[in-house]
Amino acid sequence: MIMWLLHQISEYLKTPKGQRNALFIALVVVLVFMFRSCGGDSLDKLKYEQNISSLRDSVRTYQTKNGELVSEKMALILEKSELEGYNSELNEEIKYLKDNPIVVTKVVTKIVHDTIYIKPKLDSTGITYNSDSTIKYTPFKWDIDSLYSEGNYRRIGGEYIISVDTSLNTDTKDFVILNDEIGLSFTTGLTENDEGKVEIFITSKYPNFKAVKIDGALFDPRESKVIKKFFPPKRWGVGVYGGYGVYVDPGKFTAGTGLTFGVGISYNLFQWKGRK
Repeated sequence: MIMWLLHQISEYLKTPKGQRNALFIALVVVLVFMFRSCGGDSLDKLKYEQNISSLRDSVRTYQTKNGELVSEKMALILEKSELEGYNSELNEEIKYLKDNPIVVTKVVTKIVHDTIYIKPKLDSTGITYNSDSTIKYTPFKWDIDSLYSEGNYRRIGGEYIISVDTSLNTDTKDFVILNDEIGLSFTTGLTENDEGKVEIFITSKYPNFKAVKIDGALFDPRESKVIKKFFPPKRWGVGVYGGYGVYVDPGKFTAGTGLTFGVGISYNLFQWKGRK
């Protein structure tokens, strides 16, 4: 069947009509590639607009319906080789990674704690006395253990000593911090805004958490071999088709060219991701 079909097409292309139609089909193919090139230009324009918006953007903060604060800023979308030209500081962050980055985000935060009043605890076991039985050293301990929410806490504590000489002159000495621990939980990711732009967001339930600087970039995920394994391209498809091309009449065992249309199943042998 295949050999017969190839023979019919070969014989048809020897005719003047077949040659004209072959030329017409060739022109259609050229036009398809031209439209694809235009599509690449459109993609370049979208990336340019996204990246210019990112460079001009600053950190914006809004409050969600449940009262949480979310900070966001537009992200860069580019090839890894382009990052140096857009953000050299961000490029340094991934320069020596052993693995292939897909998304890189750098956030500078600021936390201003509220005033806290601490009641020191007297360590009676550590009190020492002067020769005249007056108190010489009085040790105190202090600590804060605040749990704001899951993963967000502050633990800080220490001690100090009040000394008193025989003339009842007092002094504070050896004020030390023995424990200083902060737990900070935050959520960050990528979102799509109403303008069709990609943004980086970050939010945390830690009190007075503030993102003062956000920088990030999304690299072409189609360059990742790992991502391709989880999201393979779709080859098969069902749809309508129409155009000018080669047809086969199985009833008359003839082939020719002309207008064709119908519903069919297609399989993509090659797929392009667009022009870089």
